[in-house]
Amino acid sequence: MTSKRKNGFDNGSQMKKSRNSGDDFSQCPDFHDNATMNKEAEAGIIESISLKNFMCHANMEFSLGPNVNFLIGNNGSGKSAVLTAIMIGLGGKASVTNRGSTLKNFIKTGKRTAEISIKLRNLGPDAYRHDVYGDYIVVERKLSYDGAGSYKLKNANLNVVDSRKDELVAILDHFSIQVDNPVAILTQEASKTFLHSKSPHDKYKFFLKATQLEQTKHDYVNAEESKRCASEIIKEKGKLVPEMEKEVLHWRQKFEACESLDTLKDKIFHLKQELAWAIIGEREKSLLPLSKELKSETLRTPKFDQKVEESEAEVKQVGDEHSKLQEKVKRLREEAEALKPQRVAARNNCIEKKGEVKRNQEDYRKICLERDSVAGDKKQIEQRIKELRQKDYSDYDEQRRARRDRICNLELQLSSHQDRMKTIDNDLMQFKAAISTIQQELSQERHAEKTVLNTVRNTEAQLVTLESARTNTLSRYGSWMPEAIRRIEDAFRRGRFTKKPIGPIGANISLRDPKWALAIEICLGRPLCAGFLVDNFNDERVLEEIFTQVCTQRNQKPSIFTSKFQSVLFNVQKNTTPYPSILDMLVIQDPIVSNCIIDQRGVEGILLFENSEEAADVMQGRPPNGFNQAYTIGGDLMVSYPVFRIYSSDKNRAQFLTPSVEDVIRQLRNELNQHNSQLQKLKLKIKCLEADEKKNVAEKEKLDAAIRKLRQNMSSHEMEINELKNFEEPQPMDVSTLESDINELDAKLRELNSKADDQLEKVSIAQHNLAEAERQSNELTKLLVSAADSLEPIRTRFEELGDELEMARRNQKHYLMKKKEHEKKLLQLQQECNAKTADLQSDLEKAQQICDRIQTSRSAQNIEIEIRQIEKRIMSEEKIRGDRNEITQTYHKKREVYENVKRELNQIENFLQKLEESLHVRNQWFCQQRESLSLRTRLNFIVFLSERDYSGTLEISHTDETIEPIIQPKAKRGSQLQASSSKSLSGGEKSFSTACFVLALWDGTSSPFRCLDEYDVFMDMVNRRITMDMMMKFAAGKPGCQFIFLSPLDISGVLTDQTRAQIKMRIFEMHPPERGLTQNTADDNEEDAD
Repeated sequence: MTSKRKNGFDNGSQMKKSRNSGDDFSQCPDFHDNATMNKEAEAGIIESISLKNFMCHANMEFSLGPNVNFLIGNNGSGKSAVLTAIMIGLGGKASVTNRGSTLKNFIKTGKRTAEISIKLRNLGPDAYRHDVYGDYIVVERKLSYDGAGSYKLKNANLNVVDSRKDELVAILDHFSIQVDNPVAILTQEASKTFLHSKSPHDKYKFFLKATQLEQTKHDYVNAEESKRCASEIIKEKGKLVPEMEKEVLHWRQKFEACESLDTLKDKIFHLKQELAWAIIGEREKSLLPLSKELKSETLRTPKFDQKVEESEAEVKQVGDEHSKLQEKVKRLREEAEALKPQRVAARNNCIEKKGEVKRNQEDYRKICLERDSVAGDKKQIEQRIKELRQKDYSDYDEQRRARRDRICNLELQLSSHQDRMKTIDNDLMQFKAAISTIQQELSQERHAEKTVLNTVRNTEAQLVTLESARTNTLSRYGSWMPEAIRRIEDAFRRGRFTKKPIGPIGANISLRDPKWALAIEICLGRPLCAGFLVDNFNDERVLEEIFTQVCTQRNQKPSIFTSKFQSVLFNVQKNTTPYPSILDMLVIQDPIVSNCIIDQRGVEGILLFENSEEAADVMQGRPPNGFNQAYTIGGDLMVSYPVFRIYSSDKNRAQFLTPSVEDVIRQLRNELNQHNSQLQKLKLKIKCLEADEKKNVAEKEKLDAAIRKLRQNMSSHEMEINELKNFEEPQPMDVSTLESDINELDAKLRELNSKADDQLEKVSIAQHNLAEAERQSNELTKLLVSAADSLEPIRTRFEELGDELEMARRNQKHYLMKKKEHEKKLLQLQQECNAKTADLQSDLEKAQQICDRIQTSRSAQNIEIEIRQIEKRIMSEEKIRGDRNEITQTYHKKREVYENVKRELNQIENFLQKLEESLHVRNQWFCQQRESLSLRTRLNFIVFLSERDYSGTLEISHTDETIEPIIQPKAKRGSQLQASSSKSLSGGEKSFSTACFVLALWDGTSSPFRCLDEYDVFMDMVNRRITMDMMMKFAAGKPGCQFIFLSPLDISGVLTDQTRAQIKMRIFEMHPPERGLTQNTADDNEEDAD
């Protein structure tokens, strides 16, 4: 807060000047203000406060008045906690309150979070973003036991507008709220430190801090120190200027010495001109063969055109003849196609006639069969009549007895089969149950076999990893880890990382006692032990790329923890306990690794126990303060909050934190042997179970077959019994009925004979029609065969012409292709010739730009050799004297650098001179402001002392940085002021003078509200009443400010009726502290006066 309000006292001082213009200092200053300040405050004052789980308050909420508020209550009732909540809720740090080192100390015991809500008024022209927040701004701050916290800035409708601390700082700056200013919010500790201190230096510090002069002075001191450092740097750089000037003179001499090589370079220039025209002559000669070949190919073009025209004529001639035959073949095919529908119709007619013949023949056959059937029935009836007339009916008693005996025998057999069926069903159920049991055991054993097999494979993989870890301990984190570390080192050397990643984290940890390796490794977990630390998100992205390249299995990719590297170890509060914590057992050299482990797992709050029973007793009973978790030596986790729970560990050894790899390898080999033995036993048991299953299945199938056979026998017996029971005995027959049936059959035979004759005639007609249809179909078939015979020779010639046409087209395609190849070659030659001609023309123009044409008989190679010889000579000279271009560039560069440095030094010196002048002016202004505020405070102090008929002053020495109150109680008019310091005053008089000092400083503070804690504890009743009247008068003179007074004493006896009538105040009585309460409340007694 102080850093953002460096000049806060300036605005306040100017504001006070404008308010007090024309005032008489003989009266209490600012008790009567102008019309603007006579109205109630519109912006910045506190409307209400809500606390939840904050310090001693479980749930508390009350509203504050706009002017004067009293919070009274016994010690321990939570008055100072409300003041602390105002400071913390408005963004203050824990150190500002002097009540705790960290924010989690303010959370109610036994709770994980605390919440503070402060409602600020936001009215009038000085409102902050009224269109966004409305009439009120609600500041909510949440504190968490793990150190985290959050802000919520809400509008009047309780909708969240922002959650950034910067927005809260802007609001506080706008309202001139200074939570770290001891005058705006005076706590008990600040009062003891500054006001009640006997040291004049402490009072002077309090004066500077209250008026914000301390921050301004600190800023000026920092500016002076920065200026001094800059001057020293300029002085050091100024020493380099003479050396740079000597170096520039040295290179200028070299530059002037290189002028002697110009003659040789001129000769090289002329030789290069001759070389250019020699190259052009050689290119003109090389263009002649290409032009000759182009001319030869151009003469061959008419021959290719002739061949193409001949092939096109042949294709046209053969194509015309082929088309004529194609038309003739088409006409003959159309004629044949015209006959096909007639032939199809004739065939269909034949098929229809054949079907008609078959239908008539079938009808005739059916009639004959029916006639034969009726004749047979007649014959059987006649035979039956004959048998009935000849048969002598005898007695049927013997047959009835035989049927009854048979039924009885069959029912006995059926009962025996049913009993047998029940026995077999019972055996079958037992076999099915046995098979189901065996299958369940088989499933369990196979699952166990699979589990043991996976364990064996994992153990073998760990053995391989640990075997390689004998030479490289990093291999225990994965076979790819050494390669990953190598790539990280390489990437860091190449500058891809801002800061080198740290990891694996487990490799940076050692233990004070190796026996805790398993418990600590389970607590930290594989992600943290095998993880890496990076400083920023760019380093995280580079490290993620490396892991993606080297780590083939995604589930083994290490975790990456991103946090700004801090070399200062976290200040962890250690509670006294007889049991060690995990942090106590860790030996970590790098504070960055320690901070990460503390931040991720909170190891400072986790205990270690060797005995599980002792751990359960401690964690289930009353665990030490701040310790909610514990681990046993076997890795079991016990949690005490919110309810006691135990989580057993499934691991029996540590992988990463063991000091000896050989012990782990030996243990793994023993476990591997045990697992292999267990695997063999499981396989043998599975084999026995499979044999039992097969045997029981075979027995079950035998019983199923026996059941099927019994069911067949039972079904046949039941059918036979039903037939015997339903048997009907013959009755004497009446032959008259059969004789009437014979008469009916005779009539039907006559009818069928008539139908058979008619149907035979229809068959004859249908056969005649069929013969006629077959004759027509044969004639059409002969016509189609004749057309096909005449089409065959024409089609043969047509095919021959097709082959000839195909050959002619191939020839045409061949000549066209040859012509295209010729044209392509001709085009290439033309393009190459044109390109070389263009290049030659371009080179010719370039050579003409260099110089006029030079007739030379020398070859380009000869000229180049001479140029190289001269260049070698120049190089040898330059080796002695140095390269001219390099010398020229170096000379100009060093001269430019020298001039720039000299110019920059002059500019910086001028700037520092102006800065020094500005700082001098600022210091003068600072001293003036300090003197002005000192005079104002001294005058206010004198006026406030006079309220009790005291006289005195404040001796303020800015040189010695002291403030010494000089007070003479009950001064008489005309008496001379005696120099008596506050040391000789009584307790009440000293408290009264302290109150006067605070009121004097209040007049120079621009905060919208002021808080004062236990200001009247050491006052007697007289001083207390006078001090109260002074404060009430001060508050009455500032209706636009809000005042919050905290006192453990009753104020009913010190507030007069006149004061109550003049001032609008609220009095909150805090309940006395009681054990077992879950909610703290305050009685709100509001007294309003116009």
